Amino acid sequence: MNLAMPHKTKQLIDDLQERTGSGTMSETIRRALALLDVITAKQEEGGKLFVHWPNGTQSQVHIL
Repeated sequence: MNLAMPHKTKQLIDDLQERTGSGTMSETIRRALALLDVITAKQEEGGKLFVHWPNGTQSQVHIL
């Protein structure tokens, strides 16, 4: 499959691929979509996503 994407998007995918150790761009995109699917499904159910920081604070993450 060929995808046309802006250069910045390609850079973001490449960075995410490196940080997650995904073997291919396709695997990186598949993982990202799977995570987005889970998070948005939980948000539709009324759930909220938080990041808990080492200093004990937390921040809500808003996705879409």
